[in-house]
Amino acid sequence: MARWLRSMSLGAEGGAAMAVLLGREDAVAYAGALSATLRGAAELLEGPSQP
Repeated sequence: MARWLRSMSLGAEGGAAMAVLLGREDAVAYAGALSATLRGAAELLEGPSQP
C-alpha cells in the first residue's frame, strides 16, 4: 500500500510540473498539497525510518 501511495505521489508531482508549464498556479498548489499528503500517508504506513 505504501508503494502505491508513493507512486500516486509521483503522479501528483508530474501533474504539478504540467500545471507549471501551463501557467495554472492554482493547480500547482493543489497538486503539491496532494503529493505531500500521499507521501505523508506512505510514511505513516511504513512506520519510522531506520537509520
